[in-house]
Amino acid sequence: MVISAQLMEDLVKVLTPLMDTPNNREGYVLRALGTGSRVSNRLAWDGSANEFIPKLVKELANFKKLCALLEVIREEVGEDVKKLINRLLQQIIQQQLTDILAPLEQKQEIFQVMKKAYVECCPRNWGEDWEDESPDTLEKILSNLGDMPQGNAHESPIVQFVARLSQNPNISEPTATQLKEWVQQNAKNFSQLLTEISDDEVTTKEQQDSIPTYLIILIKPSQQNQNKHYSVAAWFISDGRKDKFDFRTGQGYNSLDIQEQEEIFQLKQIPTLVQNFLTQAANKYMMDWCEPPIIMFFLPFKLLNEPIDSWKIEKIPLGIQYHVVIRSCGRLKGYLFRNIWIQKWQALQHRMDSLDEKNLIFGDGDWKSLLNKLDQPKVVGVKLLKPPSKDIINVLEKTATPVAIWFRKSLKEINLQEQFETLVKGGMGALPKIIKEKRSEAFSIDKEQHIGHHISLLWEDPYLLPIETSQFKMPT
Repeated sequence: MVISAQLMEDLVKVLTPLMDTPNNREGYVLRALGTGSRVSNRLAWDGSANEFIPKLVKELANFKKLCALLEVIREEVGEDVKKLINRLLQQIIQQQLTDILAPLEQKQEIFQVMKKAYVECCPRNWGEDWEDESPDTLEKILSNLGDMPQGNAHESPIVQFVARLSQNPNISEPTATQLKEWVQQNAKNFSQLLTEISDDEVTTKEQQDSIPTYLIILIKPSQQNQNKHYSVAAWFISDGRKDKFDFRTGQGYNSLDIQEQEEIFQLKQIPTLVQNFLTQAANKYMMDWCEPPIIMFFLPFKLLNEPIDSWKIEKIPLGIQYHVVIRSCGRLKGYLFRNIWIQKWQALQHRMDSLDEKNLIFGDGDWKSLLNKLDQPKVVGVKLLKPPSKDIINVLEKTATPVAIWFRKSLKEINLQEQFETLVKGGMGALPKIIKEKRSEAFSIDKEQHIGHHISLLWEDPYLLPIETSQFKMPT
């Protein structure tokens, strides 16, 4: 057992007032190790505490005995000292695991395994009340695990973490054996823990290929200059499964930084911000087994017909690299029809693989006739042959219609109604994918000859909203 200088210093600091007499020292050691312990027979109980404690730690020879001693002492002290001893125990655990895992930290593929195990051990709502980033060092992983609450789990997060690593086939056999031995010594129920991990792995393998991620970007007109400048905020959701995020609390949302000095931006500056958001998400939060993000732009009315999917990131349009959908800022804070919106969204979920004319209608005619058509429970979407007017957007919001597709431009010799049929052939759930494919097809074709350059998809998921709706305030 090798004790770091910092840990030894902390041990001496905490234990000195508790081991101030030979009787105290001998009593603690005998209760921790038993009367027949060789350690107690070799120790001299007198001398100063500053000299005695390092000798005691050296004689204990392993972390298990040292932890046993600290646990005995912890039973007889007040709450303030208990906290200090708990911190010492946590430091010991971190040093044990650092000694085992540090040689593997520089291997990127193994560190990804560690990050995956870390995420799987995080209790629900972890980091909800404070800004938490995906840890980028072993030290940070172990420190975070030590601070995490156990919640309803049978084992502490750090024990769960080590157990998961011990069972991972990417961890070499000597290291895996060391980790397994550590878990056996520290777990309350080793066999039960392995069973739970095995069950989780089965579930994880089934879900790994379909864990969605989301980049939410909120763009609002600046109060100072509404015609030319905008305020921007962004969040990344690294696990988009329905029980992993909540806009009302901020659970699962990672705020992204704006790395410019300005607080408001011209529209032409925003593509650069989007590129920075994607880079931050990839570097800090994206895991190898997650899907590329679906990018959701929350826009004021005057930007709803902006060709945002054509914004270029390193010379390639955004809508070719990612699923890009637009959202209306009109459904944010103060929206009066959320209950109908949720009902219609749930109805849409039941029709993800199929569609009929009663679910996705043509929005021909004026806004009054459209209001009557959309104000039906089964109608979840509308196809528009031209960009929506302000009146049409108001109708979509008042009827809580979750989906709308339109073409930003009419092209000669292209039948738009036939184009709609090709878009919806895979069902409602396939719309973002099919539209992305259409945009990719159009990349090398003139803008006047392919409709993929001009498709807008309004995709209003009532559960994916900016945190702004409840607690975030945009700069003015």
